[in-house]
Amino acid sequence: MPTDPHGTSHQADLQQANPQQANPQQANPQQANPQQANLQDAPFVIEHRQEDSRGGTFRPSARLILTERVRTSGLWRALAPEDLKTLTLLLTFVTPNGWCRPTLLELADAMDVSQAKATSRLERLTRTHWRGQPLAALLARPDGLDAYIPGRPLVTHEEVSPPEPARPAPLRTAGREAVIAYSRARYAKPRAEVERQIGEMMGWGPPAFPGDDPAVAEGKQRAFQAITDVGMAKDQALDLLSRFDLGAIERQIAWLPSRNAKNPARFLAAAIEGGYDRPLNLRRQASQQANQQASRDAENTPAEEDAPAEETQQEEETQQARNLPAS
Repeated sequence: MPTDPHGTSHQADLQQANPQQANPQQANPQQANPQQANLQDAPFVIEHRQEDSRGGTFRPSARLILTERVRTSGLWRALAPEDLKTLTLLLTFVTPNGWCRPTLLELADAMDVSQAKATSRLERLTRTHWRGQPLAALLARPDGLDAYIPGRPLVTHEEVSPPEPARPAPLRTAGREAVIAYSRARYAKPRAEVERQIGEMMGWGPPAFPGDDPAVAEGKQRAFQAITDVGMAKDQALDLLSRFDLGAIERQIAWLPSRNAKNPARFLAAAIEGGYDRPLNLRRQASQQANQQASRDAENTPAEEDAPAEETQQEEETQQARNLPAS
């Protein structure tokens, strides 16, 4: 059993309350009980703890423990039911620091009786001796807020050491490549997205076109990039994209390499605004491809399709021969 580190302060309270009751061996040697010095047999235990707090500090905490010695020590048989209730109530006023000094006002309020009636009940405890000492003592105070404290043989104090902090599991370090891959996956952005953001901030890349459908906005961005790549000013490119159909602009961009323009930017602007037809070489190429396809289709036509016409001609010749007069 641990020692009683708080016994000194409790003994000081008893001496202040009643010096003769605090040391009955000096007041009346015949009433001395050898068991009074053995606090390990006290029926009540005030357990002191240290609750961990942040910053390396702790918060004091205390609780009252009722042990089986309330029964085995004879205390339960020695007390009347009303006195046992009063004593138990007195002991419930344990503070986080382990003090038990409730005032008469606090005890009367807890009993839900007047102070006079509470005083009568508490005086019965002060007059009742157990193991040579009273069960309670009055602690008079100059400010008039008198308090009551439990008798010395009733309570012992125990210090409870805080539990050992759990040791963290050893960390397994990952390899360099794994760390880089995890960092990129968690914190990095795709290069294309970063380049696009930088271009927008610096005015390099295509605008966002926030008012359009995402698919249309993406098409306008590609068209804007293609238009500005041939040397057209950004303001003029934005103006064309705002006034003309995207499909018409994309067709003119696709036809521009076939026009062999000396000034591609000016020609492209004129072609978009004027709605130019396809270049002549593209039209000729399309016509040639159509003729070639027609020839291939004619060659692949089955020969049986001409058979009915030949049979019809033979039938006509036979009929004419029959109609000729005999010579």
